[in-house]
Formats: sequence, structure tokens, C-alpha cells
Amino acid sequence: MHDNPERNTLSPNFCHSGFKRAHELDNEAKELGFYWLHAEQILTQISSETQEIRQALEQKESLERVTEEIGDLLHSVMGLCYFLNLSPEAILESSLNKFEKRFSIVKELMTAQGLKTLKGKTHEALALWEEAKKAGAAGED
Repeated sequence: MHDNPERNTLSPNFCHSGFKRAHELDNEAKELGFYWLHAEQILTQISSETQEIRQALEQKESLERVTEEIGDLLHSVMGLCYFLNLSPEAILESSLNKFEKRFSIVKELMTAQGLKTLKGKTHEALALWEEAKKAGAAGED
């Protein structure tokens, strides 16, 4: 679920250029011998970055600091993708497709329940999301 939809101000080209640049930097680092040996190392890094985000939020650090830590997390996740020879862009696209399908189910459930909005109704939104996940999984069989 998205906390603040008004903050989404990224240009449509941001992701594509970011993926390309990350891949180029990853390749350059590999050529110089700077690379991960095991997936577990990357998972440890991902966990560390997640903890740093949590700490920054708990300590009410600046948005700039939180943004930096989220960037580190994204870079680490992309590193895992490259390590596994997977395309982070294709993975994101697949995840977005899954979200879109589930969200479509949420909207159908809202209509069936006479709900026009879920603003301020976190519990209900999460319950509908879980119901959509179950309905989506059942539809994939």
C-alpha cells in the first residue's frame, strides 16, 4: 500500500535510465574484481540496508538521509538480481502486473461492498488486500 500518493513525482524515464546505469556500474565493478561471491552476502547487505532505513525513520532523520538509505537498498536488491542473472526491470514489471491484478480485485471487492474509498481505513484496506491475494492465487490454479 502506498502511504502518500502525492509524493510520486518521478519521471517515466527514471527507472529505465537507473536500471541501465546500475547494470553498467555493476559490470565495471566486476571487471575490477569487486563483486559478491555468494547470494547470502547480498541478502545480508539487503538486511543491513533495511535496518538502516528503519533506524533513520525511528530517529526521524531527514528525508535526504532516508532517501539515501532506500537508494542503498534498491542498489543491493538490483545487485542480487544481477548476481542471479535476472533482470530487475523484468522482475519489477512482473511485480507491477501482479499488483495491478490484485488491485483490480480490491476495486471489485470495494464496489461489491459499497465502498467508494479506503482513505483512513487501513484495517479494511489490508483485509481487502489479503482477500485479493487469496482470490488471485485461486485464479492462477
